Amino acid sequence: VVVSDKQEREFVSDNLDEINKRVQEILNAREKDDEVIEVITAPKIEPVEEATNEEIIQEDVVEEAVTPEPEEEVITFADLTEEEKKNYFEDLIKVFDASSVKVPFTEVNTALERGIIDGGEQPILNYLSNEFYRRAPYLILDAHVLALSEIVISDNVWQQMSEEQKRVIVRAADYIQRVNKVTIRSAEEKALRTLKEKGVEVTEITDMSPWKDKCSELVFKITKAYSELYNKIQELK
Repeated sequence: VVVSDKQEREFVSDNLDEINKRVQEILNAREKDDEVIEVITAPKIEPVEEATNEEIIQEDVVEEAVTPEPEEEVITFADLTEEEKKNYFEDLIKVFDASSVKVPFTEVNTALERGIIDGGEQPILNYLSNEFYRRAPYLILDAHVLALSEIVISDNVWQQMSEEQKRVIVRAADYIQRVNKVTIRSAEEKALRTLKEKGVEVTEITDMSPWKDKCSELVFKITKAYSELYNKIQELK
């Protein structure tokens, strides 16, 4: 069960009784300013007794012969061209007249303290949890990266599933996509409030035009081989 308070934009999840009470209130009074993302009732699952080794041995199991699929060509890092191996993040940094310094993640705070690096690129939650704000108290929200987390499944496994199993997986993926957006947004807003309370100076960039203009040549260079895919991504806005 997921309940979201629209005004606070934070999840009510500390107490199961409170969650059930809130769900019932929302269902009984839809006119309130509350938003139900989804209410899920978990089916009762009977416990499965594990078979003993003796039972496993005595059980007749007829396995259907499986014709192995032809092996697909596996592409390794060594097969990539130098252009494909390139880390374009370094080129992006150079566009802004800066230079990149490779530092182990566990040594970032030390590098900031000693002046080895002047700053870094981090998600808001990492910036807070790793306490980078203690030595780098200036946070710029420039939306320069769209990070995606995907769920993948092999076609071999997918084709072996029943239609009901496929439907459940697709529905679960759709559900977690919507919940994930709200969860991350809520967590980041809370983190920003905490950072500001700790004295971090937060700058939010609203006009992205200068950034886009500065990066236009690099973007063209990176996407020219995948122009069709890039255009599809642009159309998603």
